[in-house]
Formats: sequence, C-alpha cells, structure tokens
Amino acid sequence: MLQKGKGNQNSINSWNLNSSRIRTLFCIAFIILSGSCKNEIDVFGDWQEVPVVYGLIDPALPQQIFRINKAFVNPNASASEIAKINDSLYFDTLYNLQLQVFDENGVQKTPIKLYRINQLPKDSGYFANSPNYLYATPMGAPAIKPHYFCKISFTMPKSGKLASGLTLVSGPPQSISQPVSPLIPNPTWDVNPTKNIIVNFTSGIFTSAYDVHVNFRITEINKADTSIKTFKIVTWKILNGVRTTTTNGGESIRYTTPGKNFFLFLEDRLKIDATIKRRLEGIDITYLGAGQALDDYIAASEPSIGIVQKQTDYTNIENGVGIISSRASYTIKNIELTQQGMNYLTTDPSTNKLNFF
Repeated sequence: MLQKGKGNQNSINSWNLNSSRIRTLFCIAFIILSGSCKNEIDVFGDWQEVPVVYGLIDPALPQQIFRINKAFVNPNASASEIAKINDSLYFDTLYNLQLQVFDENGVQKTPIKLYRINQLPKDSGYFANSPNYLYATPMGAPAIKPHYFCKISFTMPKSGKLASGLTLVSGPPQSISQPVSPLIPNPTWDVNPTKNIIVNFTSGIFTSAYDVHVNFRITEINKADTSIKTFKIVTWKILNGVRTTTTNGGESIRYTTPGKNFFLFLEDRLKIDATIKRRLEGIDITYLGAGQALDDYIAASEPSIGIVQKQTDYTNIENGVGIISSRASYTIKNIELTQQGMNYLTTDPSTNKLNFF
C-alpha cells in the first residue's frame, strides 16, 4: 500500500515542524511495526475530527516538541480562509496527551505528559502564525535514549477517539573516522585542494538515511573600523540523503569528494569585498540521521515522475494523519584548519580574494 523509495536525495534537515511539506489531507494511514494499513479517512465527506500530528524525537535534545493541529474541510469556506483562522487550526483540549516511552526490552517507563507552549516563532504565510501552539515534554524529563521506542497518544475532545503514533528512536553514528575523528582532542582538518575529502563513519541504530553538514563560523571585520564586525554561519551540505541498507546500525558509510569543492563552496557563498577581512572562527560538522518513518515520508513526498502517476500519501498516525519519527544528530565542534589548510585558504585561487587571515 505504501512504497519506500531509495532514490530520494532531499535533505533530512530541511524537514521540521514548520515545513512546507506539511499536508492537511491524507488518504492512507500506516502504523509503524504493524505492517498493516488502517483507518482510511475521507476528509471530503462528512465532517470528521481528524488530528494532524508531526514530531521528530531527537535523543540529543533536552526537550521533544510536537505539532498537533486540526484537519477538516468546511464546505462553506475556502481553504485559504480557513487557514487564517486560529480556531480552525488548534484543538481547545486534548485529553490524556502523553508520550509513552519503552526501553529496548519493551519495559515501559513513566509516561511523559505533554503541555502546550507558544514560545517558538512561526513564519508568516498561508496559515495563521499567531499563536503558534506546539506541545512539548517538560524540561528535565527523563532522557529518551537510542534503541527506545516512543508512542504519542491522546483522546480527541468531540469524537472520543484515541489517536496515536509509534516510532523507534534513532541513534547517532557508532563511530566516525574521517574527515575528523571526535576522539581526538582539539580536532584539526588538513584540507587540501589537490586531495580528496573522505567522509567515513558507521551508521547508528534505527537510522535509515544521513545528511552531513559542514558549518563554517566566520567573523567579517571592517578594515576601516575594526570594531564593526559581522558574524555568520555558512553551511556546506557535503552529504545529502544517503541511505543505509539496514537500520540495524554498524553499516560502513564512505563518501569521497574532491578537496577543491571545499574552496569552491566558500567562493560561491561569500562575496568578494575589499572593505572587509575574514576570520574563520571554527568549523562544526553535524551528522543527521533520519528514522525509517521520516525516510519513508520524504520518499513518498517526492514529486511524481509522470503526468498520470498518483503520488502516495504517507502517514503513521492511527485515527489521524501526519508522521512521528526520530532524528539522531551528532556534532563535532570547534574544528580548526591545520596551518597548511589555512595557507591553502588564503592562497587558493578560489578563496584568495575572500581576505581570510
């Protein structure tokens, strides 16, 4: 009923709670781990109380956040009108809203109650952006660990139906050796435009796809007045949507790209400006792993390749639509270039006019 594609190259990191991928209408519901399709919902028929649920559990974060909205069609108003009305988006009450957590042996931990927050700004656009109600675990709640699985559940206020979604919790890479190992104190990167850059790591548990992002932290300093400084971060997506062949973890992933691309990226992202000089404050490399359900959702959201091809809608929410999955993030921070790497940065034809020092 649902198909998993293996050709998707979309970024995992671009999917978030405010993503334009969010859809309010789905016709297929799929329950993780059950292998069966349930609860087909025709929201164009009689009015139904249909929740739309989105959430990514990241064990590296101190707080887990979920979006829970309404989805229904009002025959007396256009979708654009409904989208601007807060009452059309949010439930007044959700009963017994909680996150159930189970360890790798299936032993249930104390359920975590979710509470409503209105703290994160939402970009203006098609939907009403204020208030921006989300649901979160309390700060200081027990840690959710890789290998665990979690189930979000709640009872809807009018129909009394129980909505739920289940996900396995992904883990970070089991080991990383290149381009920089996290086991080495004060890590350095000996980048060279004439040699290849190698990304080499082993996958984490319950992880289906990976992005690897290189974040350059740069300070731009006005030459005429050195007190005028601008800080910026530019991100090179060196690895994008690479899939594993198993979600058991421990799979070797190796990717090679010419070292010249490091310098070409900076040339493309930074403007030549003779009035400033630039200081590379440091480099952070982030590994982002997507859980199986998130990977399946991204694959199902790919544009159709034919005029008559029907695009599959994907959800793993029972008595609702949307997705709950997991994401594992791991960052190696404060990487510096070796002295040779800095020499190349200041002399390579692609970057010598960017005024790094």
